[in-house]
This record gives sequence, C-alpha cells and structure tokens, in this order.
Amino acid sequence: MTGSIPLTPLEAAFLTRDCLCSDCWAHLIEHFDGRTRTATVRCPTEGCPCSGYVSKGFVERRRAESVGERIEAIDALKESVSWLKPVQKKTEAELLKELGF
Repeated sequence: MTGSIPLTPLEAAFLTRDCLCSDCWAHLIEHFDGRTRTATVRCPTEGCPCSGYVSKGFVERRRAESVGERIEAIDALKESVSWLKPVQKKTEAELLKELGF
C-alpha cells in the first residue's frame, strides 16, 4: 500500500507527522518526486508489508494497554513459571557461606 498513492507534499507531511506503519509501528518516511511534484510515504522497515497507517495516538494507547496486560499475565503465571517468581535476595553472610568462607 505504501508509496503507491501520489500525495501532495502537504498530505505527505501530515501523514509522516501524525501516523505510523500499521504493521510494525515504525515512523513513516516521505519521498518527494521533483518531476511530478508529488510525494509518496512508505515504511522504512525492510520486508514489512505495511498494509496501511495508524495514528500515533492509537499506538500510544495500545502500548499502554499492553503494559497493563503484561503485568496481569505475569501475576497470573508467576506461580507456574519459575523464572517469573521474584528472586530472594541473599544476605552477605549467606553468600560468603556459599563461597566457602
């Protein structure tokens, strides 16, 4: 999708300012064609299909939601997944005893 629709430079500037790639959330880049005096916008991520654009506000909200979901998932799984359990800190005496002192 990206780069296929010719835009005015002003439209391209608004897109690159306000939107991100809908697939990888990368910042968009603009290419201006001096011959046709049009611009195209594309995702700079190699291999990304970039099937559209999303607003930066959407991405910020989604990232905030993801942080909350991560915290909930850790709480739900910490009893069954050993590496999610909090590490018990050892005292200096316990550490020295383990080292043989």
